[in-house]
Amino acid sequence: MTGRVIVLAQDGTAIKPSVASAISNGVPVIAYDRLIEDPQALYITFDNKLVGKMQAEALLKVKDAGNFVVIKGNKADANADFLRAGMVEAGLPPAGESSDKLKNVGEGYTDNWDPANAQTEMEQFLTANNNDVQAVLSENDSMAGGVVAALEAQGLAGQVPVSGQD
Repeated sequence: MTGRVIVLAQDGTAIKPSVASAISNGVPVIAYDRLIEDPQALYITFDNKLVGKMQAEALLKVKDAGNFVVIKGNKADANADFLRAGMVEAGLPPAGESSDKLKNVGEGYTDNWDPANAQTEMEQFLTANNNDVQAVLSENDSMAGGVVAALEAQGLAGQVPVSGQD
């Protein structure tokens, strides 16, 4: 029986030497849910673009105007950008842009998808905007918990809708 390696890489770049070694030794590699940029590694994941679109559509049904913040996942993880692309498809303006009804007042990547980092980012976005934020799109539930903690500290929890997934 031939072995296989299934990898859920925290960092798709850092794992590349190990993936190359496995492939050069005839071991098939499957990159699950995290892109590893090697044409010989099979990449299998969810439709993250669709997930981001669905997140944004759900949030826009609740709040379709005002200032919004996007708490993205880890910059080294392609899924963070796939999710954000789906949000744009749903009608959320891209980073640094606004529409007639929606203004992007904060957006940033979150190291390691860490809730504590997401909380710090949200605190900074709230401070920079004098708490004038009407909606938050968080790319996963754990980070959304950090966002809610930041909102709670300002008396805004339950007033500002927050998305998340996972």
